[in-house]
Amino acid sequence: MSTLHQRTIQLGPSTITAIVDVTTPWPILPVSGEIWDKVRASYPSSFYNPETLLGRVHCYLIQQAERTILVDTGLGKAPAPTQPLSSQQLEAQLALLGVDPAMIDTVFLTHLHVDHVGLNTHYVDGSLQARFPNARYLAHQAEKGLIAFMQQHSPERAGYLQDQVLWLEAQGRLEFFDPDFELAEGITTWFTPGHSPGHTALVIDHGTGERVLLAGDIFFNPIQMFEPSFATGLDVDSDQAQATRLAVLAQVSDGKTLVAPCHFPTPSFGYVVPEGTAYRWLPIEDELTRG
Repeated sequence: MSTLHQRTIQLGPSTITAIVDVTTPWPILPVSGEIWDKVRASYPSSFYNPETLLGRVHCYLIQQAERTILVDTGLGKAPAPTQPLSSQQLEAQLALLGVDPAMIDTVFLTHLHVDHVGLNTHYVDGSLQARFPNARYLAHQAEKGLIAFMQQHSPERAGYLQDQVLWLEAQGRLEFFDPDFELAEGITTWFTPGHSPGHTALVIDHGTGERVLLAGDIFFNPIQMFEPSFATGLDVDSDQAQATRLAVLAQVSDGKTLVAPCHFPTPSFGYVVPEGTAYRWLPIEDELTRG
């Protein structure tokens, strides 16, 4: 029996659910021991063991009265970077929510890395098909630059693009957009390049005084709140990614923006709080202490 790996919040007419698709140990990132000690003390749930991070791949489901939007499709059947503790959970988690793939009308892709597009398609009796048959798939126009970059610089890692991205484009199912636009009532795109050329977040704001940022990979780990300049080595343009992080942090540290990255520990919803010249991450389980 599948176990529920979700967290749901309500904002105006939008029900937003974080779904864990993959949980896996990640090699620790190269940064000073002093910083890691601070991260270990503040975010023990970020660690599998003292020397290994606990990585997660979250997808997000947004439900309104007449809309069902899936943000990213997880890793799918692509191999995890290390032996996963759990994987390929998205379909099971949607089923537990009572959401059939045919109910999803839009698949919004924050960017086109493998762990965000892995269940865009699947094979049925040897035939490739869109996994969400009634959905339009959306990605930023600049993500075509990521496709070209990977095909040129990492062809050994670009194989997934054929089935999960290029096939959808050839079928007229994947639309590339530019500039930012309103995806649904109170849901707008926010161009946030750096991690990839067309990386785009979603802002959900219904005029209630609170808003939610589905941040994709603007932030990879809470360490980037303490050290916004820290680069993971996974960004296409690390300088642009840092500039984007700093700009986003300045705008979402208002105490009114719930931020939901892809790879943060569960719960992946939290607030960004100014701390000295940087910031810290406050998961919603600690919300009452945010002052």
